[in-house]
Amino acid sequence: MLRKKDIPGIKAVRELGESEESSVHDDESSNKHISTSAKTLDAVVVESIDTVLNQLLARKVTEAIYDYLERNHSLARDELAQNADKLFAVLDGLFGHQGRKVVSRCIAHRLFENLNLTFTAVAGFEFSDYVETARRLLAARLTEKRM
Repeated sequence: MLRKKDIPGIKAVRELGESEESSVHDDESSNKHISTSAKTLDAVVVESIDTVLNQLLARKVTEAIYDYLERNHSLARDELAQNADKLFAVLDGLFGHQGRKVVSRCIAHRLFENLNLTFTAVAGFEFSDYVETARRLLAARLTEKRM
């Protein structure tokens, strides 16, 4: 079982939650936009989740979370976009409600950045709301290009 004390990044995530920080701090090498024509939105969501968890928690911790999800919830990494609620339930157990909200907002911010969309944090929005907003904005962009 994955326990809070086993995760070295918990203190940092809690501190982020206490400071109400909603942006992801990028390093030069990870500031690349993903071509949406080459990937599905689900693939971009999974890549955004992976990037943010690695930045906040480190690769080994992220892998431990993925392993836990696969063993205990039969959820593979590539299925996270369609089952993000399970991921966030695990994160809620690790970081508490406020910590989960911070991680969720960071992932949503990264998703919008990867899709070259402007991110705005919205009170009361869950991760699924941000994904749906991104889906609508992308559809509107495609419609505009066709006209």
